[in-house]
Amino acid sequence: MFAGLQIAAYMVFTASSAAPQPISFDQILDDFDSTEGLSLRAADLRATGPNEYPVSITVWRNDLPLALFAAASALALVPSDAVGFILNRGEIQTQCAYPVNALTRLRKSNGTADGERDGCGAMPGFENSGSCGQDISAESFVAAYMNKPQQRNPIQLPWRHQTIWMLELAVCHFEDVSVMLEAQKMLLNRSAVAPTGVTPEEWLGNATHAGTGLTTYNEVIIGPVDESVFGSIFWAHAGPFREPLPSDRGACEIAAVLGSNLTTLPIIELAGVNLEYPFEGCGTSHGRFSRPSPSPTCLSQGVAEWNANLTVGGGKRDASSVFREVDGATFLDLDCSGVQVV
Repeated sequence: MFAGLQIAAYMVFTASSAAPQPISFDQILDDFDSTEGLSLRAADLRATGPNEYPVSITVWRNDLPLALFAAASALALVPSDAVGFILNRGEIQTQCAYPVNALTRLRKSNGTADGERDGCGAMPGFENSGSCGQDISAESFVAAYMNKPQQRNPIQLPWRHQTIWMLELAVCHFEDVSVMLEAQKMLLNRSAVAPTGVTPEEWLGNATHAGTGLTTYNEVIIGPVDESVFGSIFWAHAGPFREPLPSDRGACEIAAVLGSNLTTLPIIELAGVNLEYPFEGCGTSHGRFSRPSPSPTCLSQGVAEWNANLTVGGGKRDASSVFREVDGATFLDLDCSGVQVV
């Protein structure tokens, strides 16, 4: 039973914005199997009105890991689930694409601290962090960025001289999403083994360093949008398909929206999703403030499991194990009285 959930101004749609256009289940599968992939935006379902700035999305493709940005990861928390929207690709305008999280809120139009905010701009202090150039290939991207650039870790004792991989800050952007996805795929596959001249311990520390190293999700910047781009609501979690639980914050958020009759969009369950950073066992935890040491095999195991799923599907992920339509009543029946969504 849906009861007791504290709701703070849930508004999936507004009277001033264009109506959403539900996306068919078959179209979701087609996009997932296409070279440019399926567009998803992990987001608070209370989002209101048009965006003032371009926004970030993640693109999934059938030969890449199923990963999403989870806000709690920065605090070393692994949420049980995540929610957001699957987008109608024909309604969005892609501006640029990064193979990893690129901290785009900090990027500037002229690459300096006093420049205007620009998700496709350069990161102040990193001169090669703008466009990758029109002739960039996956191979040349990996050659340029694999464990590079290295800079001194600012959060360390003064007498130590440890350097870390500044990938997220320094990464350049692609114009073509499909080329970016190839670069992401190659970079992640190469990450299973430490680069030449780097010890496994050093590589593990660099690749799993939160906020600078690898992510298994990409970041694509699209033009300012309103609700007309929303094709469905997604509910994502690790592991196989399952019923939502009263302890799932995302599921209770969906219940609140449905209970307030604020959406008629279809709901799609996404199974087998990685909400950790970058792979399971690489340092995120269910604790509140602790960040445990990464498992020595988290990178190699994460890459191996991803590729094993592709092998079973003949070189691509079997969509039938990832996507499932869910009746809204499944969420409305939850007793969310113990969950607070603010």
